[in-house]
Amino acid sequence: MTMRTLALPLLILFFGLPGMAQDCPHFDRLMRTADTHWRSGEFDKALNQLAAAREHCPGEGKKVDDKLLDFTNKITRKYMEAEEDKQRADKALQNLQRIADQAVPIVLADIDRDIYRLEYDATYEKCKTAVGLNARRPEVEKRIWEIAYFYTEADTAAAAVAFLNLLRPTGLTAETPGLQDKLRAYLAVTLPSYYMDTLQERYYPKTLLVEGGAFWQEELEDTLWVEKPFHIAETEITYWQYNVFARAEKHHIEPPAWEYAGDNPAVYVSWYDAAFYCTWLSKRHGKGTVYTLTNPRQGTWSLHYDVKIDTFANGYRLPTEAQWEFAARGGNYSMGYEYSGDSVLTNVAWYSDNSNNRTRAVKLKKTNELGLYDMSGNVWEWCADWYDEGSSRVIRGGSWGNSSRYCRSASRSWGDPGARTNLVGFRLVFVPQ
Repeated sequence: MTMRTLALPLLILFFGLPGMAQDCPHFDRLMRTADTHWRSGEFDKALNQLAAAREHCPGEGKKVDDKLLDFTNKITRKYMEAEEDKQRADKALQNLQRIADQAVPIVLADIDRDIYRLEYDATYEKCKTAVGLNARRPEVEKRIWEIAYFYTEADTAAAAVAFLNLLRPTGLTAETPGLQDKLRAYLAVTLPSYYMDTLQERYYPKTLLVEGGAFWQEELEDTLWVEKPFHIAETEITYWQYNVFARAEKHHIEPPAWEYAGDNPAVYVSWYDAAFYCTWLSKRHGKGTVYTLTNPRQGTWSLHYDVKIDTFANGYRLPTEAQWEFAARGGNYSMGYEYSGDSVLTNVAWYSDNSNNRTRAVKLKKTNELGLYDMSGNVWEWCADWYDEGSSRVIRGGSWGNSSRYCRSASRSWGDPGARTNLVGFRLVFVPQ
């Protein structure tokens, strides 16, 4: 018997036959490692260790099966717990979404009130909150777009960037060269076209064409001619429109007793203030300058200026008295109404009987034949002309504080061009060249 023959039984005795437990010195280590991976949450690694134990130690299959069953039961329990957690989380998320859906309109209503009262600087934190609630996104975006549009047009473009970046990165900063033009371009491609049109009409006056013609002016007892076609603002200049100019030019703007209201006619506007607005708007739209105001000086009651008028410039200006009355009567489409658009004043005007002692929003009453609003009532409107060759300027149309006789299309009155009252505002015209 050789040494090799004698060694074989000893090896078998020490190590065992293939498949026996003694053939798996690493079994316990594999099982411990599987437990370690399980406890640390590395379930895939734990199962890999069990698979290795089964492959290399088939004689320990029952132990592997028991451990696998234990793991499987634990996995099932964890899965069920996770499902329950998910259901609870989903329910909590749904509740949060429902609360956000209810909260956002409240925040938006507050933002709308600020915009209506011209308090744009008070809206940033509210807009930030609305974005963070992650609900009603299109409605939130519309408010932020409007505020950014206002700041851009009011020459405070850095503020506009801060609002737009609440929605998504714009790549713009307060130090970006040519920021205002770049913001206008950004808004032009970002905003839906219908909404851009809405904002432009809210913050800039819309004008309507009036063909030339003639009418009988009963108080002057004369026929007045309007030889050239002209464009006239559809409404009196509102606080939304006037405030853009005031912010851009750092111009004085005074609230009425009933507080600012964006869609109401701007009041406490002198004739000179109206001329300054016309000049600013002409420059903004690339038109010629009609009024040059110099030598400011304090008069008896108000500040006065020397005024140079370029009658040939194609810029915005105050209407002549003839233009104003011709348009108020409906131009060449006039139906001969006593007031602008109707012979029943309450249909077309806010005046002492129905105004509740304040201005009211434009465009709430019926238009006249040309589609113009509030030519009778709401506020008196400055005209370009001097009154009876004196030191006062013509005002037309009557106001919220006047009786019906002052709201007639034929009625004339006057005001100190430097005076600011809560009864007088203006609308503008331009004459195509």
